Amino acid sequence: VFSKKEDAENDVNSLFDKIDQKLSKRERIETLLLNAFVPMSKKDIVDQLPDVSEKLIELCVSDMLKAGKIKKIGTYRNARYYRV
Repeated sequence: VFSKKEDAENDVNSLFDKIDQKLSKRERIETLLLNAFVPMSKKDIVDQLPDVSEKLIELCVSDMLKAGKIKKIGTYRNARYYRV
């Protein structure tokens, strides 16, 4: 028998599973960056989305920077990205 709390957690997890399946990889990267509470590095994104290639992450981050959706803090390996 599940408690109400466990049932709610299962519902939330199944919702995220459905969202992950329906969004493209590019959309998942954008959603992750735009909903992050703290600036994220490319490594952080790779850790969160292991099935997405690092090259696609770089392309998506670059496009988002050009579009003005996110801003960059730092340079090279220390770079972090956050929403505008």
